[in-house]
Amino acid sequence: MKPCSYCGESRKLTREHIFADYLARAFPDHGTYVDNARRIATRSPAIVRDVCRCCNGGTLSALDSYGSELTSRYFSKDVALPVRVTFQADFHRLLRLLLKVSFNDARTRKQGAVFQQFVPYILGKATQPPIATHLFFGIVASIPTAPAERAAGMAAILHPHVHRIGELKVDLPHDLKNSLVLARLVSFHAFLFGVFAWSRLTSLPTRRKAMEKVATVNGLTELSCDALARGIKITSACADARTFLWAGMPPGGWPAKYV
Repeated sequence: MKPCSYCGESRKLTREHIFADYLARAFPDHGTYVDNARRIATRSPAIVRDVCRCCNGGTLSALDSYGSELTSRYFSKDVALPVRVTFQADFHRLLRLLLKVSFNDARTRKQGAVFQQFVPYILGKATQPPIATHLFFGIVASIPTAPAERAAGMAAILHPHVHRIGELKVDLPHDLKNSLVLARLVSFHAFLFGVFAWSRLTSLPTRRKAMEKVATVNGLTELSCDALARGIKITSACADARTFLWAGMPPGGWPAKYV
């Protein structure tokens, strides 16, 4: 018996997918791009084996169910130019889902300590994150391939055929970067999310100025509870599929099925 990574109780541990298996069912032709640092594209979602059955079958399963619902409504859809997307969701359930995915991934690389303070929130035992946390959203648009690409055997349309997780690179002054506790990217097909969490010593004006720069430079939209409940309208892409796929390409290039 080892302690569960969520509740801390010493119980029999079960398997927990980093990317839940509903994504594999919804996207049978996708691989899962695990992390920029590892640069691995796999057909099956990676697994951790450190979650008890109570957590795995309870709160975490409920979050996966919500993720499956969002996948059916949104994530399974291709988004072509011109972008016309209205995205509606429950802010806290979405943020908990993204933090769960990020925490699961971080533990595979023994970097889960920074997420421990978020565990009560992920499990729904706290109504708010423990520190100031911002959630951003953007669309990766499918685009037509060039004649040379089609001549090389690529399809007529290039889609963002991966689910990606990793650090979100931000252009901020050194002192502000040191104040960031988290800067995570999680994407499901065309839907990209950024999660930023700040140290308690970072003032609100400082955070607001930094987040405005992140939104402008990265083409992302910050989400709030009320706006997300009403529905966020997105009319431009933060990246196209070519840029998104080629950034962080695995050594030797993508397998043929991705292009």
